Amino acid sequence: MEVYTDKMNIAALTCRLCFPLLFISLIGGCGALPEKPSDMGNNNSSVTANPTTDRPATDAIADDAPLTPKVVTIPLLTTSISKLNHASTNQPSFPSDTLYSLLVAEVAASRRQYATTIDNYVAQAQETRDKSIIIRATRITQFLRAHQDSIDMGLLWLEQEPDNREALTTVANAYIELQQPLQALDYTEQIINNSARNQAAAEASPADKASPDKPSPNKSSPNQSLDRKPIDGGALIETLANYSKKSSPETLSKLTQRIQTLSKTYPTLAGIKVGLSTLQQAAGRNDIARNWIDAALAQEPNRTSAIIQDVRLLQSTQQNALALSKLKQYVEDTPNNHRVRLVYARLLSQSNIPQAYKQFTILSEQAPQQLDLRFSRALLATELEKMDVALPLFESLLLD
Repeated sequence: MEVYTDKMNIAALTCRLCFPLLFISLIGGCGALPEKPSDMGNNNSSVTANPTTDRPATDAIADDAPLTPKVVTIPLLTTSISKLNHASTNQPSFPSDTLYSLLVAEVAASRRQYATTIDNYVAQAQETRDKSIIIRATRITQFLRAHQDSIDMGLLWLEQEPDNREALTTVANAYIELQQPLQALDYTEQIINNSARNQAAAEASPADKASPDKPSPNKSSPNQSLDRKPIDGGALIETLANYSKKSSPETLSKLTQRIQTLSKTYPTLAGIKVGLSTLQQAAGRNDIARNWIDAALAQEPNRTSAIIQDVRLLQSTQQNALALSKLKQYVEDTPNNHRVRLVYARLLSQSNIPQAYKQFTILSEQAPQQLDLRFSRALLATELEKMDVALPLFESLLLD
C-alpha cells in the first residue's frame, strides 16, 4: 500500500512539474517545425523513422515535392519568451491523465516514435475538444503525413473556426494525398470563396479609402493592408489536378466541370487554367489543354507551373526541340528559378549529356544540400568520363 501511495505521489508531482512545459508546447510548439519527412503512407498512424524518396534524377518533369526529404524530429516543448509570459496567466485546466498523455506524446516525438505522438494527440484532441490541443494535433499529423488523422483533426478545428484557412488547406491537402479529389475540391472551393470575400470586404472598407492622414491606395506603402492581395487557392487547384491525373474518367469529368465553373467565377486565377490544362491532358484532349495553358501563360507569362505544363504538353506531342528551346529561354530569363532549370536539365539528359551536366552543375551549386542533384551530377560526370569530378561527389554522398 505504501509503495502504491509513493507511486501516486510521484505521478502527481510529475504532472505538476510538467504542466507549464506542456502548456507551452500546446501554445507554441508547432511554430517552427523543421522540414517535413516524406510520406509515411495513407494509414492512420503508419510511421517511418527514416523516410526516403526514390525518384529518378533524370525524369523530364520535376514534381512539386521536396527533392530530398531529410530525417527530422519534431521539436520538443519549444516556445518563445513572449508566448511563455502570455501563457502563464491564461492556463487551461487539464486532467492529469491528459497532461501525462500529451507529455508522453512530446517525448515520443523527440525519440522519433511518431506513431505514439500521433495516437496520443489525436485521442486527447477528440476527448478534450480543446482548441490548442486540436491545433497542435492538426499540425503534427500534417507534418508527419498521417493523412486520415489530418482530416479528422482539421475537421475538429473547423468545428470551432469554420473559415480558418490553415485548417481548410490541411483537410484539402490530406484528401488530395488520399486520392479523393472531389472531397478535396470542396474545401479548395471554400478557400477561394473566402479569399474572394475577404478581398471584396477589404476593397469596400471605408478604412481603406484615402484620407489626409493616410497614403493614397495608388501610392506604394510598406504598411498597406495585408488583405489587399490576390485571391488565393489557384496553386491548390494545380496540385489537385496533378494528383488526379490517374483518376477514373468519371472523376476527371466531374472535376473538370466543377473547376470550369470556378474559372468562370474567378477568371483572374491563372492557377485554375493551369489545373484545367492538366486535367484535359490527362483525359487525352490535348487541343483543349493547349488552349487553357496558352490562356494561363498570356495572363502570367512567368508562372512556373504554367511553364512546366506547357513543356509537358509539348513533350506529349513529340515537340521536344520546341520544349528545349522554350526552357532555354526561360532559364536565361529567370536564372534563379530552380524548378524550371531542373526540368531543363532532366530533359537535356535524354539527348545532350554535356549540356545536362552543365545544368546539373549549376543546380548543385545553387542547392548544395540537395543530395539527388549531387548524385545526378556524379552520374553525368561518370558518363562523360570526368572521374576527377565524379569520385569526390560519390564520396561526399557516402559521408552525408
